[in-house]
Order: sequence, then structure tokens, then C-alpha cells
Amino acid sequence: MLAEQVRQEKGKAVKVETIRLADIVLDKATQMREPERYTVYEYRQKLKAGLIPPPLIIERGTKRLVCGWHRYEMYRAEREPGTKVDCIYETYASELDLWKRAVSDNVSHGRPLDTWDKKRIILKMQELGASKAEIAGVLGVLPERVETWAGMLVVVTGTRNGQGYSESQPVKHGMEHLVGTTISEEQYDRDVVKGGTGVNVRRHAFALRRLIRNDWIDDDDGKALVELRLLYDELGVWLKERAGSTE
Repeated sequence: MLAEQVRQEKGKAVKVETIRLADIVLDKATQMREPERYTVYEYRQKLKAGLIPPPLIIERGTKRLVCGWHRYEMYRAEREPGTKVDCIYETYASELDLWKRAVSDNVSHGRPLDTWDKKRIILKMQELGASKAEIAGVLGVLPERVETWAGMLVVVTGTRNGQGYSESQPVKHGMEHLVGTTISEEQYDRDVVKGGTGVNVRRHAFALRRLIRNDWIDDDDGKALVELRLLYDELGVWLKERAGSTE
């Protein structure tokens, strides 16, 4: 990786600089989703193979990470804290502009945003003052879709810093029966965030096939092998049942 590179981004020449990993500021307020372990693992394999990832996007001044959370986790796993990595420094007129930049980056490349991601992004951008048309433009969907997702909310109540609070939060696919209800923060975390059924089966199946095809599964990981054997057994039964129903 070379400092002072010039990179073409959206038809403009931008300077690629460097930053120490230890100097990057992680702000949960700018993080739209938790990094996915599989994606981080895949990026680590590419890094080991010598592929150079796109620069991280850093807010100038604050050094907050704006784009590249999966790439940051990749570097953190493979490099020392003092290592310098490629980055592009940017400034933003508002927090909303920062979020627009972060969302557009995830829409254009990297792990695709799923519907659960988009629902949370819509809620956050609305809080920052974005119109539905603006959000639709950034996400690349119709405004009607934003309208639908924006309405799939529950009211979550709990205690924060010793004070009671009440706020709207999105629900995952399969949890639509909760829309419009009021639930506790414990129930929301247990039943929606951790237990919700917002799983993109196609993406997970594709990811698993790619791991197998590229021989990226660690043969020494006993727990992973046990889970794969259980999946093999259950998937066989599931597919057999459906094959029988179509005969």
C-alpha cells in the first residue's frame, strides 16, 4: 500500500493517504451494522493472497471511521495497531451527509445491505432530517418501499442512564405481528434482534458454498465441523420432505 496515491472515485481524483490503525476512532453513532464474521474472514483471505482493499474513508479532524468497518476488522485481525493503512480523508457539512456517504458506500460494494439493515438506516436517516425521497435515492429503492419499511416499527421501553425511555425501533421480517406494539428493551433484544427471522437464506447458502468451493473451512475447527454435519443431516431431511411433496 502506498501513501500519496491518487484514486479515481466517482470520476474525481482523490488523494489516498494513510492512518495508523490505533488512531482510527470507532463511533457507534456512525455504524449502520455490526461487521459480519464471514465477510471479515473472506476479506482476510483476500488480504493474505495479496489483494489490496479499497481505502478506508475517515472523517478528517475527528478521525472517525465512516466507510470500511469490515475492512477495519480485517486489518485489526491481521495487522499490528501501529500499522499504517490506506485511507481517504473527507469532511462533511452535517451528520446526515456523513450517513449518506456511508450508506452509498455500502450500496455500491462490499456485503450487500439486507432489509434489516435498510430499515435501521431509514430510521436513523429520518432522525437526522432526511426526507423519504433522499433516503430512497441513497438506498436505490422506490420511495414507496421506504414508506413501507419506515412503518414497520415497535415502541421499545426501558431504562438508560438511570432514566426511563421510549423509542421506535424496526422489526425484522417474520416479526410483523409486533408492529405498532410496545415491548421492553429486553424483549426487543431477545425476540427481534437475536431471535428474529430476518435471515437472507439465499445469501447464507451462497456464502457457505463459496467457503466450501474455495476450501476456506478450517479442518481443525471441531465445533464448525459438528455444526456442518448437523446442517447436512437436517438439510437432507428438509430437502427430501419437499421433494416428496412435489411428486
